[in-house]
Amino acid sequence: MSALSDVLQSRTSLSEKQVQHLQRLVGEWQLLSDLAFADLLLWIPVALPDGEAGSVPGFLCVAQCRPTTGPTAYVHDQVGAHIYGERALPLRTAFTEGRLFREVEPDWEGDLPIRREAIPIRGPEGGQVIAVLGKDANLASVRTPSQLELVYLQTAADLAAMIADGTFPGPEEGAEEGAGPRVGDGVMRMEQDGTIIYASPNALSAFTRLGVTGTVLSEPIDMLTSAIADDPFDASDLADAVADAIDGGQPSSMEVEGGGATVLFRAIPLRP
Repeated sequence: MSALSDVLQSRTSLSEKQVQHLQRLVGEWQLLSDLAFADLLLWIPVALPDGEAGSVPGFLCVAQCRPTTGPTAYVHDQVGAHIYGERALPLRTAFTEGRLFREVEPDWEGDLPIRREAIPIRGPEGGQVIAVLGKDANLASVRTPSQLELVYLQTAADLAAMIADGTFPGPEEGAEEGAGPRVGDGVMRMEQDGTIIYASPNALSAFTRLGVTGTVLSEPIDMLTSAIADDPFDASDLADAVADAIDGGQPSSMEVEGGGATVLFRAIPLRP
C-alpha cells in the first residue's frame, strides 16, 4: 500500500482522506474483480508532457487487480500505462461527468475482445470524483451465464454503483478490509429482513458442514443458524451483523460453530 500512497501523493493533489479512500478500495477490490469476472484498473488523471499529447490531460494506471474467477483481460500488467486522446474518452467521461460509462462494442487487446467499463470513484461521504476504476472483462470465452454468474454480475453492479456514489468502501472506522471469506468460498444474497434469496453451491456446502440438511432458500439466516449452532448466541450475533450491515454499518465477520465445523460469515451491505 505504501507504494500506491507514494504515487498518489506525488502525482495528484488528493487529500490524505481521499488517498486513504483509494487505499481502502484497493484493499477490497478483489471481491469486485471476482464478482465481475473482470480486471480492475485504478486510473488517475495526469497532465501528460508536451510531445505525447500536447497538454491534453490523460490517465495513468497506478494499480491493477486480476479476477480469480475467470481469464484476465491483459497478458501484461497495466500499472504505469498512460492513455490519452480518444482512447481516454470513457475514463474522461466517467471522471468529468461522474457517471458510469460502458462501451457498446468490445475493444480489442491484441486478439482478445475486451468489454470496458469506466466507474467514477467518488471520494468518501459522497464527495467529488477523485479517480476512475476501469472494469475490463475478457469476452473470449463468453457463453450463456448460469444463475450463479448472473448473481455475481448483479452483485458486482451493485458494488460498482456504490463506488460511484462514494458508499463503497465505507469509512475506515469499524471496517474489516480484506477480511473474511472470498467469493469462491460461497455467496448468499439476502433480503433486508435477512431472508436468503440465493445461495451458491459452495455456500450450501458450508451449511451442510454445519449440519443443515434441508433447504436454505426463503429461510431467515438467524433461524437457520440457531437450529444448528453450538452456541445459540452465534445465530443472534450473525443476525445482528446482517441487520447492522443493512442499516448502514460496515462489513463485519463472525464465526459460527456447529456439526463439528466452523464457518466464517461476512456481511456486506449492498446499497446502490
